[in-house]
Amino acid sequence: MSPDEINREHGKPVWRCFGCKTDAGLHWWNSLSVAVCDESACSAAYRDALSKSVREQEDFEAYVRENAPY
Repeated sequence: MSPDEINREHGKPVWRCFGCKTDAGLHWWNSLSVAVCDESACSAAYRDALSKSVREQEDFEAYVRENAPY
């Protein structure tokens, strides 16, 4: 089911766009459970947030490797 179909089934917005928060015209970002609309800025916002999260995890793992007492 698409985010729009889920919203219709529930009779109210259950899913909103990650970027602009609209509740219509939604699809799954890259087939993941992240709803985005057709605006390229909204897809880019999720991609940027995901990239940031990956960088933070890599930075943390590097910190642990460099500072671990073992």
